[in-house]
Amino acid sequence: MFRLNLNGWFCYVLEWAYSLPEPPKRERTKPMQVLCVGLPRSGTESLQHALLKLGYDHTLHGWDIALENPRYCEQYVRLSGTC
Repeated sequence: MFRLNLNGWFCYVLEWAYSLPEPPKRERTKPMQVLCVGLPRSGTESLQHALLKLGYDHTLHGWDIALENPRYCEQYVRLSGTC
């Protein structure tokens, strides 16, 4: 059985992510057309490249979430339903 170490690196990362300021509100200018969700190492980056080749002008990959400036980690964690 997996036990979460409350002094481990994962908890420190979560504390850091939750301490970020609330991201600014953004209005969606056009409706979302495709939502593709996958686990790490399951071809999500390849799918992103394929969608770009098919003409979808904006895609969002997991790395985009982590490296986006300003960071929207807290908002994405809330969207994922884990809090």
